[in-house]
This record gives sequence, structure tokens and C-alpha cells, in this order.
Amino acid sequence: MKFSIRVLPMLLGLWLTTSTGFAATCFCKVTADGQEMQRYTDGGYTQPFGNNKCEKRCGGIWDGLPNADLIQWAQEKKLCGRQVDIKMESAVGTGNYREVRAGKFEIPACESAVEPAASWFRYAAKFACGVIPAPSKAGDLLVPGRFLTTINVHNPHEGDVTIRKRFSFGLGFEQQGPLSQGFSTTLGSARTIDIQCADILNHSNNPQANTGYALIESPVELDVVSLYSAANATSEVSTVHSERVPAREIAAPTFTPCPDGNTGVNASTGTATWTVQPSGGTQVTASTIPAANRPSSWGNVAGATWIGTPPGIASSFTYQTCFCRCRESATSIQLQGLADNSVAVSLNANNIYAFGHFAGNPPLSTVNNPSFFVPGLNCLRATVTNQAGTPTGLNLMAMITGATPTNANGTCPF
Repeated sequence: MKFSIRVLPMLLGLWLTTSTGFAATCFCKVTADGQEMQRYTDGGYTQPFGNNKCEKRCGGIWDGLPNADLIQWAQEKKLCGRQVDIKMESAVGTGNYREVRAGKFEIPACESAVEPAASWFRYAAKFACGVIPAPSKAGDLLVPGRFLTTINVHNPHEGDVTIRKRFSFGLGFEQQGPLSQGFSTTLGSARTIDIQCADILNHSNNPQANTGYALIESPVELDVVSLYSAANATSEVSTVHSERVPAREIAAPTFTPCPDGNTGVNASTGTATWTVQPSGGTQVTASTIPAANRPSSWGNVAGATWIGTPPGIASSFTYQTCFCRCRESATSIQLQGLADNSVAVSLNANNIYAFGHFAGNPPLSTVNNPSFFVPGLNCLRATVTNQAGTPTGLNLMAMITGATPTNANGTCPF
């Protein structure tokens, strides 16, 4: 067999590197969750005795895990605070990789890229939402027409920022409207969110509350711009206006973290606290109706007790109870109920259940549409209609998963 003069030096070099002790490079490859995370190199290892030395070198790197490289990789992959499967392999020169060590590592929690501030910034963005029918009447907060508001929130910083949002609503005749619970959102670097009317009104629990302020709080300054549009009931948009929302410096708020036991709430009548408001009357705490005072024709749903008010005072009653949703978790409600004479149940103004009798076998319904739930305070409302002057009450089983009870004053614990 003949070799050209060019090929012979190449073969000689390969033979010397792998057989006679010439220096070769040691490679230490780290894979995390099946993905190559880092490859370390080190020269000066000789064959055929270099493999053991290379394995020891890679084993030393393993003993230093989790190191800064692994933590940086985990931050980029959004794996902070998790267990990660790690494998260390070694190879010398062009040889095959061999496993050195393998195991699980707990990745530390990631530090925020934005330093915590002693003071925060609050943006009070005005909103006007909804359709106001003609003709206008006393108490209307807007003239007849259609009104939409979109609030753009932009993070101009290099790191993620956790912001807090609340909504403060106004009512007519100089009445204070509801103030929603605060809830947090993480906004990535250079990312933008739009807060729209549908998002805002989900937090009001009052169909008459359609104006007010979106309160956006942040540890750093943001770009916040409100965009307003309006039209009459039948035409295309007739006016558009935008304005930059100024920041006001405030003391840094204290946040209570979401509780670990964010598991469930028994909101059934007789267990949870329900209020009741007769049409045209005052809201009071609903009381349990003793068995001796219930008509014999009334049935009963397992897990629930009849609550209500004395008969004869009205023909319509609004019952309400609230619960808290902390995380963007899978929240659901299981419902089954009776009423005298009929009941329609809503969650944050979304109709979710109805039944028209005080006895029999009412349907069992599960509500898990994510758009029906909001972070913070969520409220169930049961509207009972009745023939005036006759006994009335509500008997509703309501089991909620992925939620926590409210505080004694009706607010959320976070």
C-alpha cells in the first residue's frame, strides 16, 4: 500500500497523539435536563493514560456544582427554584464521551434583575368603559354612547419587573365605588401589556361602575399611556385621544405572599358568610332558616342549609359571598342549588347557574372557565325571585377549588 507524502504526516500525528503520550485536550460536558449546558476544556492530558486524569478533572467540576454557569443557564431557561437532572461526561481528544457523574440539583431561586427600591411609583390612569343608552338620566356617569379605554404599560428596563394593579371605581351622586384587591404581574424587559375595559370591569362587581382609575404600582418607572375612543351607538369611532400618565412617588408597599394552602373554599349556604339585600332594601348578613320555620315542601341539597329573610318584604333578593384567588391557578366551582321560587347565580357578572324550584333534583354544574375568574377578590351573586308575601330562601352548595377565604372584613389576605 502506498501513501502520498501529504497523508503520511497526518497518520503519524494521529498515532503519536493516541499511542505515544502526546498531549490532548480533556473535555468535560455538562447536560441539564437533556440539554448541553456547558463544555469545559483543559489541555495537557496524554493518551493512553489521560482518560482517568480527565475523569478526575470533570469530577472536580461536578463537586463544585451548582456553579455560576449552571445558575445562569437555569435563569435563562426559567428553571430557578426547581430540581434539574444533571449529567457530567468526559472525553479526551476526539474520543467518545463517557459518563462520570449524574444526579439531581436544586437550583436556587433567581434574583430579580431589578434591585428593590425604597420607594415605588404609582400611575393613576383614568378609564371610561361601557355603553350608555339614550336618553341620559340622573346618575349617568357618561353621556349616551360607547366608550373604550386601553392602558398600555411598557417596561423600558433590562430586567423583569413585578408590578401591582388595582382598580378604583366611582359611582354617581358622589358615592364611593368599589376598590378591587391588588394583584401582581411580572412584565419582561421591553415587554408591554394592554389593560382593556373587559379586564377592568371584571373587577368591579357592580354593573353601574364604569369609570374610575387603574392604579399601577411599580418599583421602577414605567411607560404608561392611556388611549381613549368613543362613538355613538351606531357609528364608527368618532374621537380618539391618548395621554401619558405621570408617576407619583409612594412608599414601597408591603406584600403578603400567596398562602401555600391556596386549595379550596366551602362557599355553601349555612357554611360561608352570605349577605342578602332585598330589592329596595339594605344589605344585611343572611341568617339560617330553622327547620321548624321552613315549609314542608322545601327540599334540601346535600352540604347546604337554607338561608334567607322573613317573608313578605320583597319579591327579589340578591345574595352574595366572596372568595380570593391568588395565583393564576386552575380554579373551579361546583354548584347545586334550590330556591323559593327561583335562583340565577353569577360569578363576577358572568351567569353560571340557574334553577327554578324549591324542591326536586337540581342540576350539578361545574364552572372552570378561566375568563370568569380574576386575581384577588371574586364574588358569587345569587338573585332569588319570589312571589311577594310567601316564604323565600336560598339553599346552595358551592365548593371552590384553587381559592382561599377572605379576611373577616371581606378583603383578601394577600
